[in-house]
Amino acid sequence: MHVEQQQLMPHLSSKNKVAQDLVRHSLSSEPQPIVVVPEKLEEQKQLGMNNSDSHLGKKSGILKTPQSPQYTGGEEHRDQSSDVFEHIQVRTTPNIPPLPPSIDSMPHFSGALSGLPNVAELPAPEAFAATDIVADADFSAISVFLGEYRACCLMSKNWALREAALAKTRLLVSEGCWGRSEDMAHLCSIARLGIQDKVAQVYLTALALLEDVIQKFSCQDFKSADMLTAMEPALDAIVSKLGDNQARLREKAVDALASPSYCRVIGARQIAAKVMHSLDKKRPPHNKWRPLATRLELLRRLAREYGLNRGVASGNGLHALDLGSVIGFVEIHGCASHTFEEVRTAAKDLIVEMFIAASESDRLQALEPFLHKIRPRQAEEYRNALTRRLQNIVNNEITHESKPRYDVTISPPEASAADSISLKSQAVGHSSQSSVDVSTPPSQNIQEIQLLRSEEEEELFRDQIMKQLEERAFSVQEAYAILKLHFDDAVESPAKENVLRDWVNEVCPIYGVLDTADTLHYYIGRHGYA
Repeated sequence: MHVEQQQLMPHLSSKNKVAQDLVRHSLSSEPQPIVVVPEKLEEQKQLGMNNSDSHLGKKSGILKTPQSPQYTGGEEHRDQSSDVFEHIQVRTTPNIPPLPPSIDSMPHFSGALSGLPNVAELPAPEAFAATDIVADADFSAISVFLGEYRACCLMSKNWALREAALAKTRLLVSEGCWGRSEDMAHLCSIARLGIQDKVAQVYLTALALLEDVIQKFSCQDFKSADMLTAMEPALDAIVSKLGDNQARLREKAVDALASPSYCRVIGARQIAAKVMHSLDKKRPPHNKWRPLATRLELLRRLAREYGLNRGVASGNGLHALDLGSVIGFVEIHGCASHTFEEVRTAAKDLIVEMFIAASESDRLQALEPFLHKIRPRQAEEYRNALTRRLQNIVNNEITHESKPRYDVTISPPEASAADSISLKSQAVGHSSQSSVDVSTPPSQNIQEIQLLRSEEEEELFRDQIMKQLEERAFSVQEAYAILKLHFDDAVESPAKENVLRDWVNEVCPIYGVLDTADTLHYYIGRHGYA
């Protein structure tokens, strides 16, 4: 056939370009083109042209060549044939895109979700079109790693299928299907999709999957940088859940972030840094009380479990938190003087926990500078709370030492209880007048009790007003109406004056205020709402 093609091609006239192409297609293995003879050829047939002298076969409809028996080789027909081939049109079959595969033809369909309860009751996932598969990078990567059927379940609109895909992935992890560092990156990416889900069941299953992945791969000898890079998207998704409106989801996010702290290649310090650096400083205070309160709670938990970094090899290593960075976070976001009680209480608990875990030198160097930056009453609260915690620790140690001991190798401390209390109180850095004890005169104790009651009344009233302003006040006029309702006839109340002063200073810190009346008139007058 190859020799015949070489002999055939030179005999064709250079004018018949289309005929040459048709002969090439007829001799090749490609599909034959469809040759359409126009009406002009039919007219020439009607004029009496002899079909046997033409270059078109009569029955077969193929071109006549010099090797054909019907070929005459006459020169009188060449002009005729060239005129005929000028009107021949060649049409090819258009390219039809392949149809997306059906669910039954997808890989891993048989037993793709085996091992899950009630798997027979789950519906079939919707198939992805070919264009969607190419456009969605997550689906393409997951379908290669997890299987196309499970990827369709993970991307399905049905939340039960999404949860089933995550649960099946957990089963595969427990069975030891993956063990490379590249596999960890894919698994964390799958967990990230579930963590970002709005359905609570899918979110909780994804958190469980991430915990399984961390436990599995932390036991292997992987580089710390590789594991951190693989877990980065999933950790960012969990951090974003710290400001969720549902308290249960926020608590689960705190638990999920505390779990990687036990991992030797991650540690509590990495988690604390990510939590503190992820909060935007430019957001209004009343819009970020949930993210702030949840972050403070997580930092307190990490400080209680891992302690602080004291600059020496204390056993905790890189897992310990840094005292200066945590205090800086509290100061930058104004947690100690925040408008909501949840944030203020969480900030106080965190600071107390940090200084409980800190050394005596750190307390002397860092506590008083921090307390000087907040209100005097709040500073006194911090000192009292810290003193009570230290005394409770000493009392627990005394109670523990007074009980019968079965381990004779452990000796009691040499210092007495009174010496311990004295040392702890001096480390806090305040005099005996800051706490109520038996050595204080009765009149002074009564004054301090009254002061504490007034502070509790002020805090309670502050929370009520601030929550009303957050929920109802969307303009200066609405805020003024709420404030006027509470402050119009209460000029002589110190608690309400303090609340109003703090609120105005947060909204417009450039205004100086002296009392309630001046605050209202000055603030409203400057905005033209008298």
